[in-house]
Amino acid sequence: MHIRRFFAVNARNVDARNTASARHRTRHAAVAVAVAVAALFGVLTVAPSPPAYADTAPPAGSGAPPTVSSDPLPTVQINGIVWAQAASSTTVYAGGEFSSARPAGAAPGTNETPRSNLLSYDLATGVLNSGWNPQLNGKVLATALSPDGSRLYVGGGFTTVNGQNRYRLAAFDTATGQLIASWAPSANTVVQGIAATDTTVYVVGEFSNINGVARSGVAALSASNGSLLSFSATLTGGYGARAVVVSPDKSKIVIAGSFTSTNGQTNPGRGMAALDAVTGASLPWAVNGVLRNAGTNAAMFSLATDGTSVYGTGYDYSSKDAQNGFEGSFKASWSDGSMAWMEDCHGDSYSIAPFDGAVYKAGHAHYCGNIGEFGEVKPTRYNFSLAFDQNPSGTTITPDTEGYRSFTGNPAGKLLDWYPEWGPGSVSGSGQAGWSVVTSGNYVLYGGEFVSINGVKQQGLVRFAKAEVAPNKQGPRIQGGAYQISVAAYRAGQVRISWPANYDTDNAQLTYEVLRRDLAQPIYSTTAESTFYVRPQMTTVDSSVKAGQTYQYRVRVTDPFGNSTVSDWTSVTASGTVVSNTYMDAVLADSPTAYWPLAEPSGTAVYDWAGADDLTITGTATRGSTGHVPGQPSSSTTFSGSSSYAAGKVPRPAPNTFSVEAWFKTTSTTGGKVVGYGNSNTSNSTSNDRSIYLNGSGQVTFGVYPGQTRTISSGSGYNNGKWHHVVGTLGPSGMTMYIDGVRVGSRTDTTSGQKYSGYWRIGGDTVSGWPNAGAAYLKGSIADVAVYGAVLDATKVQQHYKTGSTEVANQPPTAKVSAAANGLSVTVDGSSSSDPDGSIASYAWDFGDGQTGTGATATHTYAAAGTYTITLTVTDNAGATATANTSVTVTAPPPNQAPTAKFTFSTQGLTAAVDGSTSSDPDGSIASYAWDFGDGQTGTGATATHTYTAAGTYTITLTVTDNAGATATATGSVTVSAPPAPTVLASDLFDRMLQNDWGTADLGGPWSIYGGSAAFAVANGAGTVTVAPADTREARLTGVSATSCVVETSFSSDSAAAGGATSVTVIGRRVGTNTYSARVRFEPNGVVRLYLLRDETALGGASYVLPTTYQPGQQLRLKLSVTGTSPTSLAAKVWVDGQAEPASWQLQATDTTAALQAAGTSGIKVSASSLSTVPVTRISFGDYTVSGS
Repeated sequence: MHIRRFFAVNARNVDARNTASARHRTRHAAVAVAVAVAALFGVLTVAPSPPAYADTAPPAGSGAPPTVSSDPLPTVQINGIVWAQAASSTTVYAGGEFSSARPAGAAPGTNETPRSNLLSYDLATGVLNSGWNPQLNGKVLATALSPDGSRLYVGGGFTTVNGQNRYRLAAFDTATGQLIASWAPSANTVVQGIAATDTTVYVVGEFSNINGVARSGVAALSASNGSLLSFSATLTGGYGARAVVVSPDKSKIVIAGSFTSTNGQTNPGRGMAALDAVTGASLPWAVNGVLRNAGTNAAMFSLATDGTSVYGTGYDYSSKDAQNGFEGSFKASWSDGSMAWMEDCHGDSYSIAPFDGAVYKAGHAHYCGNIGEFGEVKPTRYNFSLAFDQNPSGTTITPDTEGYRSFTGNPAGKLLDWYPEWGPGSVSGSGQAGWSVVTSGNYVLYGGEFVSINGVKQQGLVRFAKAEVAPNKQGPRIQGGAYQISVAAYRAGQVRISWPANYDTDNAQLTYEVLRRDLAQPIYSTTAESTFYVRPQMTTVDSSVKAGQTYQYRVRVTDPFGNSTVSDWTSVTASGTVVSNTYMDAVLADSPTAYWPLAEPSGTAVYDWAGADDLTITGTATRGSTGHVPGQPSSSTTFSGSSSYAAGKVPRPAPNTFSVEAWFKTTSTTGGKVVGYGNSNTSNSTSNDRSIYLNGSGQVTFGVYPGQTRTISSGSGYNNGKWHHVVGTLGPSGMTMYIDGVRVGSRTDTTSGQKYSGYWRIGGDTVSGWPNAGAAYLKGSIADVAVYGAVLDATKVQQHYKTGSTEVANQPPTAKVSAAANGLSVTVDGSSSSDPDGSIASYAWDFGDGQTGTGATATHTYAAAGTYTITLTVTDNAGATATANTSVTVTAPPPNQAPTAKFTFSTQGLTAAVDGSTSSDPDGSIASYAWDFGDGQTGTGATATHTYTAAGTYTITLTVTDNAGATATATGSVTVSAPPAPTVLASDLFDRMLQNDWGTADLGGPWSIYGGSAAFAVANGAGTVTVAPADTREARLTGVSATSCVVETSFSSDSAAAGGATSVTVIGRRVGTNTYSARVRFEPNGVVRLYLLRDETALGGASYVLPTTYQPGQQLRLKLSVTGTSPTSLAAKVWVDGQAEPASWQLQATDTTAALQAAGTSGIKVSASSLSTVPVTRISFGDYTVSGS
């Protein structure tokens, strides 16, 4: 059956998935480690700070729900596997594949009681109910109680119950255990999920029919008699459905499984679907847009509800479908399926149950790094149960780095501190523990194939209880001698005691007491949080010891319920060899996270004076060399330069906000690394950055690698055999390097380094691929290397340098600021700032609104009125800084007053002249004038003219805008009238017959012919002019003279131009030998081009091309206007005769040539280019009219 194949595949998939994830991973997230220092009893201690956790006793005010205890309560055991559970207020029902049960504590094969795949036990005692013993011949995969608890519905792969036929579905009377005869529906293959109301039982599985009627994976049955109801939904793909829950109002159900579509829909409908509880119609289910596991190798595996929300889980076996890849759990709203939170921990999740503010699940999670929790470790640790807060964490899921699908940006679940340690079983072949989790009363109930919990033998079933009813006997997990501490005496008058935090399966907060054997009371006590994956190194220093005396220490760890363990006694003899100096005290006063003076007189140990991150020297190094602090005890370590270095023991995540500080002295001409971070402590690192190194010239470089090398380098010469102080910082503002108290460089484009876990290394590591590099290992002396969890400022760096050298410490400057406001503007002055031992090198202003400035004085304009804090930061010539603040209140200027729009106008014919120069602005000036002439045309400027195309009354609107953007309008009506019709001065329709002449025009007198009369003729209503290449012929009406006229004529050419152009020129004014004219050129390829000319010069240098290709015989019409004198206005247009006349002139110009500012005659001229290859071209004029005065 499919269900058997499914679980067999799932069993194989779990192991295969782990192998696949290992192939995909390139790095593993390391266990986080935190270290901090405090003082008590002359003692320093580490205060770890992992994330906030909840457990059986969460901190007051944390808002986190308490979990159940991790105590495994005695519960009846089975000899197989539990797939499903249901629990009432008194009884737990468990179904699966098993043949017998035995009491808690009984070894397999002892005290066995036969049971056939289904049993019940007492919720409060865990004892098997002896009188409840149904007989099923196959596995039970689904169980559900009726709302009143009187019935237990079961589904699975069985075919008989108590000897009666029951095909994969049955119901029992919970009081008697008897099979209910009236409820006997049948499914043609396995049933995997059941949910019941008082009237309806919903079943899901791999079946394709129920009671002989087609139903694909989901059906609704009558609770009274098992009859099939009309509810119907179509599931396709995968292996059907696995889980079903009913909404509180019983109006909808939600199903989950491996199906790929529901009712023909895939979103929602892939792997999950919300359905109408009566019809089966699809309903919205928003979370399905994100969580979409489906198909043959993935599924949405389980569902649960608390009456207000829906919870679910997923599994995926390397399906390689981009829509799959979900192996965690989620919470969604019943209303529309909107996601409240999800967690994408790696490792399939099989069951989930909300309980008392928390959510418990069964699965095998091995990585929760995307929600900020435990990472992948080797060997792989499987967490077969997890608990989450029912409320979201307030953070979002981060991008996956382990080769799984990323759910970046979705709201993340909040993991609680509850980590029972399970012994997985072998029944399914998949090495799992729990397959089912349900809750009732005070209990969380797990069923599966596990064989132990927290080391206690317990097979298949277990109860966990709330703290108030549980024994609460689960204490710190690392017990007795296995819990090891270390003690070290490296500094005169002190002993350092360090230990890793212990952990508890159900309490994050543990109390640590440091005991000294000769004292009755602990020398130190603290409470700290930890988990199995966050075990910070803790440290304290006993400063009440005497040199040469031996002391014994141990650490006792206690949980909130009094469960405790204590380490073995560890001995140490107090030393008096290394004495601190003022420089060491100054470093420790600034709270470094690690500090290695490198002052040990011998050996390979390099002790961390700030914490417990001790280093070990590899290779040859000389201990006890002279240090850099003058006049005080000061030592260093001299490295050989040949694979000689010191490195830590425990890998830690590389920091992105830090300062690293060191002193070095060398004469090496090959260079080497002073200090840096690397991912190896035994050989050259493959990942390395956050480094300070020298090259052969003595140039110092600080380098960080956020995907590419980013460096700051000094000048050369620092290999001069003198002590030098170097500091490199990295933080949100960028990276900076200081040498001998002076900032030598900074950059703002680098705020993080490479992401990996590694070790601080001193004295050498690879520098391959880094610029300005020399050798990997430095030959020279190094002392007082410190790391800080913050960016040291220039003043602090100066102080350290001066304290550790013979230099006099730089005195910081004093910042002073004054400010004066005017409206929204402020003027600031910092020139009264001073520096007692130098000068002010720079001034930096922060105006309190996100804007900045520089200079001793500055001005700034705010966007809004208000009170702002202005901060001045001054930097002196040695790099020290000081700040001063002042408050300034700025006010908005009075509201801008709108302008007043006014205009006058005059008309002449169709032309109106407008003048808006009398418009005014009471508090500024008029910036612009915009005219609307009422006919769709507009204009600008204080004055303007406009000619209307038709007589009438129009509304003119003037809009003025002042210098502040305010506007005003004024309107006026203007009436324009068409000017009198122009006088026709000459006209000719060529209605006569003539050769070698054009004769006398109908009006205007005789035509005067120029260039050869043989070219002219009049016939058939046209005056013709014939030209050969290089010919020019002209006809004038010398009896007509005007200063303003419009000449209009029509003409055609009998041939297309070739080789050269043929031109027709219409003369509007000829005075002497000078002319104003319009010329039409018939150009090769059919182009017709219009020019406006003064003599042979194109006015304005422009031409117009008629948008048509000329065909011989096609009649064109040309109109030329020549108006007025001084200036003369000219305009022309040409169009195909018979088509509409263009509304506007195509060419316009004005001209003031003196020789043409008088009345003149008109005429025509025809010419052919000397390049023309057309032997003879005839131009025919159909009419000719001159109008004007």
